[in-house]
Amino acid sequence: MRVFLACNHPDIISIIESLESEKGINKLKELLGCDDLYSWAKPLLIVDQALYRERVLSKAQLAKPDVIVLYDKLPGQIDLENILDELRIEVKNKDGQDTRIIFITSLEQGSPLLRKAVEIGVWDIISGK
Repeated sequence: MRVFLACNHPDIISIIESLESEKGINKLKELLGCDDLYSWAKPLLIVDQALYRERVLSKAQLAKPDVIVLYDKLPGQIDLENILDELRIEVKNKDGQDTRIIFITSLEQGSPLLRKAVEIGVWDIISGK
């Protein structure tokens, strides 16, 4: 799976980078204690990364990822709602299919941005502190 990181949080990046190898996948299986359920897991390929909101769209269009991991604390002046809209419309994977977005946030349930993310069809939302 081709992954694009729109994230500047070192812990999140480290976790995702660890899944680039079979060793990392095996460690995840061990931690979860469920070999059979996660037998489908394959190493990820991080194709590119944006450290600022202003670079997300252009870099993601070039990278053609299967999944974009978008962190709500990514610095920049562009509104996250606009980024979400543009990503859903303009970024496709190598096969021409819509790129899925995983949105990592600490926003409270019911916030306008989370409602927007659900409305436009963000693939998954991971929330918490």
